[in-house]
Amino acid sequence: NQASIGEVSGTGLLLIALASGILSFVFYGLADEISTWLNKPGLEAVLRAFAFLIVPLALLQGLTATFQGRQQARPKALFEDITVHVARFILVVMTMVIGLRFQGILAAYVASVWIGFLAFVLYALIRAKKSGIFRINMSIAMGMLGFSIPLLGVGLVNRLTDWVGTLLLGMYQSAEQVALYMAPSRLQILLLVPMMALGFIYTPIATRLHVSNNHAELKRLYGSGTKWVVVFTLPLALYFVIDAEYIVTLLFGSEYVASAVVLQIISLGYAVHSIMGPNVATLVSCGRP
Repeated sequence: NQASIGEVSGTGLLLIALASGILSFVFYGLADEISTWLNKPGLEAVLRAFAFLIVPLALLQGLTATFQGRQQARPKALFEDITVHVARFILVVMTMVIGLRFQGILAAYVASVWIGFLAFVLYALIRAKKSGIFRINMSIAMGMLGFSIPLLGVGLVNRLTDWVGTLLLGMYQSAEQVALYMAPSRLQILLLVPMMALGFIYTPIATRLHVSNNHAELKRLYGSGTKWVVVFTLPLALYFVIDAEYIVTLLFGSEYVASAVVLQIISLGYAVHSIMGPNVATLVSCGRP
């Protein structure tokens, strides 16, 4: 039902805009307090810049999900992946040439996200005029909120899990210790790429199979997807474990050799994660977040 899909998309984007707007104001207002709590003078400027990113980043994800549900990957590639990063590169280079330094780079990061977001909005509006994919129906808003609150909790726990190591080290250890932890942890994105790529195309297909009560095909899809994620993730994870010292020394320098154990632990964790398959996406697709 295209009308129902349009109502879910439009209402969801409205809820995202309201929630992210409120969070942005709160984050901006509490920037000084957060900086004081973390004992990091000067951090408030970064936090306020981040507050301006919350709304466009949230709506970028919402627009991506809208087109993902229609099995359209091109908008995500064009606007979230290409436009944002190309704009960021150009703006950062310009700020370095002009000599604006740190404040200029912060502004470049914020501006690049807004550029990608506004371009995506223009594209979505053009598509909406052609197909009417965005409608607002507040009668379904409460149901959507009820479904999304557990996902919000899972998302917060995941983010806290990602940040807790950095936050604790930043509060109680030196900047050098934070760097030893952060540098190899940036390589985790390489281990996440196969699962992320699968999840983007897997979720709408799994949802359709669940709605049509075709659980046998859903099971086969889950097994096939897990197999390909393991094929692409496990060899790289094993290499990171076996040759961690060489990798961190090559990429970050000999002073980072002590961080090899961080890379090994992360790699083992993501190896197990890949073997489990797209379990979270499956639960979401089945309406059990």
